[in-house]
Amino acid sequence: MHFIAEKRELFLMRSAQHAIAKFQPGIIAITGGIGKTTTQAALTGVLADIRSMHATNETMSSWMRLPFAALGMAKEGTGLLFWTHAVWTAFKAAYLSPTYPELLLLECPKGESRRFTYLARPQITIVTALANENETDAGRLISNLPSNGYAVMNRDDERTRAAALTTRARAITFGFEAGADLIISNLVHRAEKTQGIQKPAGISFTATYGNQSAHVAMDNAFGKASAYAAAAAMCVGTAFGLHLARAAESLRYLEMPKGRMTLSIGKQGTYVFNDSAAATEEAFLNALEAVAMMPAKRVIGVFGTARKNGDGWRMQDALNKLAAKTCNAILTVGKSPINIDTKKKIRFDNGEAAAAELQAIIERDDLILVTGQGLEAVIQSLCSHRLVA
Repeated sequence: MHFIAEKRELFLMRSAQHAIAKFQPGIIAITGGIGKTTTQAALTGVLADIRSMHATNETMSSWMRLPFAALGMAKEGTGLLFWTHAVWTAFKAAYLSPTYPELLLLECPKGESRRFTYLARPQITIVTALANENETDAGRLISNLPSNGYAVMNRDDERTRAAALTTRARAITFGFEAGADLIISNLVHRAEKTQGIQKPAGISFTATYGNQSAHVAMDNAFGKASAYAAAAAMCVGTAFGLHLARAAESLRYLEMPKGRMTLSIGKQGTYVFNDSAAATEEAFLNALEAVAMMPAKRVIGVFGTARKNGDGWRMQDALNKLAAKTCNAILTVGKSPINIDTKKKIRFDNGEAAAAELQAIIERDDLILVTGQGLEAVIQSLCSHRLVA
């Protein structure tokens, strides 16, 4: 069975390579420690009207995500029926189909940059922010860019900024700091008054690139990570000749990826920020900073597990201070970077126990932040439906 699995996976990879070599689509790589999936979503929104495309699906296994995207496979499965269909789809896409999308938007899973460059050479590489990841993936993908390619990089991240010096492609930077090619300024979290209560509505900011400037308003998008994703997408848009104003218009009603600071109406009239895909301390900090900027009667923070950087937490002090300042009640599950000695905090061994406690303490119009891994039970117990702004 192992031999058969190895052969079919090799066939899918070779078919994807053949399709790319045959049709020569544009390849856009997205790498970094945080914000890759949100950036891909923003980029899809900006380019959808001007290019046909395939994009990676984050729910798939990392080892087959790239060839499946190149072959247009949207779902992953198991069993003889699925793999028979997958092999036939790969054969059709690579050898029989007369058409192919103009672009491939490929989010590079952690540690998969070698397989990426084996499959295809990008013309554009976006580096979101390295955070606690090493530079291997970003370095390999930007060093494989052609001289007429583009490296789109987050200038606010010190390690990402240093990586920009290693590419021969044209570097386009984005960020809040002066010196970036695309500067983000005047970031605010918008709110709408509903029945006398301020309801979170989204973010808005100003994007400036050379002599162009545009006001960007994004509904149901929150935090600096969303602004960074939008800025990266707008940088790529300029490479395709799009004016900032047109890119900004495409971002207005962007559907944010599940579990990345998405807002839902919870039970008992609460507002729930689902950030359950967060896996790094930087993501926790982004979520807390976003909530701290929003009007709320009460804030309840539910914090799950994150990946450690080596043996310890790098940002624990900053996270503890911001959590204590922002949240009226703090619930932690598992090995959370939030570890503060206060009467506000209650620790639970699993999400089910935290969910049961939440049902007892939540009140109407509470804002509940759920961020980190292992919190699926909390989300299921709280959320009745997605809020459409």
